[in-house]
Amino acid sequence: MKTISRVAIATPFIGFLLGYFVTHWLMQKDEVITPNVIGKSLQESVAVLSHNNLSVRLLHEQEDAVLPEGTILDQIPKPYQKVKPNQNVFVTVSKRESLMQVPDFGGQQHDAIVAMAAKRGIELKAFFVASNLPKGRCIAQYPQAREDFERKRMTVYLSATQSPLYIMPSLKDQPVKEAEEFLTAANFSVEILHDKEVAQDHQCTSCHVVDQQPQAGAIVDLSRKITVQLQAYLQN
Repeated sequence: MKTISRVAIATPFIGFLLGYFVTHWLMQKDEVITPNVIGKSLQESVAVLSHNNLSVRLLHEQEDAVLPEGTILDQIPKPYQKVKPNQNVFVTVSKRESLMQVPDFGGQQHDAIVAMAAKRGIELKAFFVASNLPKGRCIAQYPQAREDFERKRMTVYLSATQSPLYIMPSLKDQPVKEAEEFLTAANFSVEILHDKEVAQDHQCTSCHVVDQQPQAGAIVDLSRKITVQLQAYLQN
């Protein structure tokens, strides 16, 4: 009788232990290990996670200038964690950097240009050149406004009442004589080169400028002696 009584007392405890171990075994069987998909493409990640009875959900897109578009940058749950089957894995994927348009600084003051460039992460180089406009105002820029550019670098040309720097104008297609008079008045030396041999007494009365050195837009220092070469052609 005592033996039967002891068995009867132990039976519930034994049943609890069996139930615990069976439940634990079943739960372990229902768990999967989260694969590591970081660095894989989104398409590869879908295949890997689906094979492990897991689903993919896009959590966030992050700009990246190096990695191919659609590369997994992060995942939740993290790799190698135990999760339930059919659970979602939330991923962050890379996307291409959006091209920024070149801002238009034309006519703006130096301080405003510097502030705007800093705010947009633009590396700025400024030159002060002689101009009749109020001091410090942008009279030209490179690249041109509203172009797309990846390298966030710009050059601006700002007006100064007195400056040895000068932006070369375009003389192309102008009569050589007019271009020569203009350059001489601005204290440039002028050298005329022809595309073919001309007579010694040639006066360039019918010649036009086809090219020039320094090029149009180049910055020259008027405190030095500058010689401008004009490539001329004879117009019949």
